[in-house]
Amino acid sequence: MLDNGLLLVPEKITFPQVTEDGLDYPGGSFIWQLRCCFTLLQENELIKHSAKFGCFSFQFEVEALRALGAYPVFYIPRPTGKDFEWSISSFGINLVHQIRDMVTLLRNLLDLQQMVQAVEDKNAMVRFHGDAPGKMTVGDLEMILGHLGAPSEGFQNLYDYGQALTNLFYHADSARQGNLGAAPDLNYYSQREWRVISGFVAHGKLADRELNGDEIQRLEELFPMLGAGIELPNGRNVSRAQISRLLIDSSNRPWWTRIRRIFVPDLAYGEVAQELKTRAIPEHLLEAVDYREILNFRAGK
Repeated sequence: MLDNGLLLVPEKITFPQVTEDGLDYPGGSFIWQLRCCFTLLQENELIKHSAKFGCFSFQFEVEALRALGAYPVFYIPRPTGKDFEWSISSFGINLVHQIRDMVTLLRNLLDLQQMVQAVEDKNAMVRFHGDAPGKMTVGDLEMILGHLGAPSEGFQNLYDYGQALTNLFYHADSARQGNLGAAPDLNYYSQREWRVISGFVAHGKLADRELNGDEIQRLEELFPMLGAGIELPNGRNVSRAQISRLLIDSSNRPWWTRIRRIFVPDLAYGEVAQELKTRAIPEHLLEAVDYREILNFRAGK
């Protein structure tokens, strides 16, 4: 981060299907999110948060993050109760499923539109199979698609915004896959998370960029998690680093000028100060945190 700035990293989030027997993860929805995450904390909460998530922190003003495109997360709680309560409290998860279905529909319309545009003979017949078999000329299909895609940007714009929206959902509690056996809680909600997501366009330019080969290699060497392979929806197997992206600061200022303070363990203060000096980052941004307090909190003392 000192060298390149803020990294947008992928994560696969699963929202279970709600059934009469409980939460069904294989039958649920999964979303590939690509984002950079921030936690809205009071300073007196820093020790507790550092004990769980790590001892190094960058502090930003909310206004600075909003200028970079940060938005608060929509938290979805797990269903509670039984019968009527179970059905009503599953609204949040069902909302995610419906947004998934809308994005899938738009993707199918886009694919159909691209196919129609590639066919020169408008009298050629297109055959449909499945639940509603039939046939239609390319010209008639083109007319219908043109009517449905009447907004200026058509299906692509709606699809892009639908995809962006899916990046702003997260679990409020232990409904996250892998924590199914945990007691209901609000661990994730307590983070009060804000996100900068991938795909924003400003003045015709993307607000984030791909990593180059050297950047990918360095990330894979530094962080085993980012070097681990994952399978994408299209079947490709890549490392997390290969599909991570870097945020571009359109102001052309050094990215660290948006930082208010950098919190580091007191034991590492001198080493970090030297690192900042090599990059011409002022030391007055540094603030030491008592590492013993963090260890005591982890130990429950």
